[in-house]
Amino acid sequence: MGRLGPRYPEWLAVPNMGAAPLRLFDSPLLEACSKTPWWTVPILWLPLALAALAHAVAAAGLVAAAGYAALGFAAWLCLEYALHRFLFHAHVVSRAGITLHFAFHGCHHKQPQDGLRLVFPPLFAAPLVAFFRAALAAALPGPGRARAAFGGMLAGYVAYDCTHYWSHHAGTALPAWLAGVRAAHLAHHFRDSSRGFGVSSSLLDALLGTLPLR
Repeated sequence: MGRLGPRYPEWLAVPNMGAAPLRLFDSPLLEACSKTPWWTVPILWLPLALAALAHAVAAAGLVAAAGYAALGFAAWLCLEYALHRFLFHAHVVSRAGITLHFAFHGCHHKQPQDGLRLVFPPLFAAPLVAFFRAALAAALPGPGRARAAFGGMLAGYVAYDCTHYWSHHAGTALPAWLAGVRAAHLAHHFRDSSRGFGVSSSLLDALLGTLPLR
């Protein structure tokens, strides 16, 4: 696969539907760590987000905490879009670049219905969560501000990963907003992967002109 070079995007654009799950690593431990049931994300990260928000309310009051939580949630939406557009869909041609891209995101496009590779594994998410917690603490001094923003950002991440899973595996009886999000995400997979980078929301796609074409 790493030797595909310029042919990699063309190969990746043809998904393997219904095929046996892909094996990414020779190591059984790494292979197991690359597979994550969707429900581990809310079970692991939602209590941490709620605890941060509760602490922020106690320290700064409900109104201030809600404002900074909304700021953190908005920051997540921007990060979600930027990562998906500029990192997960970066143009790579080198063997190392293709290998890394496939491990992080390409495998999902090649086999979009693999239910165990639709959310980010906690082993790899934990260092990023710690990094953003520290970054917010440095950027937002003051009682409760950083914790509120962190809680909002982490809640946004949980919503993102759960929405991503439901976009691929929910039934047909969906609320209108989720049906719209799902349609946009499936269009990203099966019609044009150069558009539709928002997963939990299409707001930034609408603002930046990357909504899927009808």
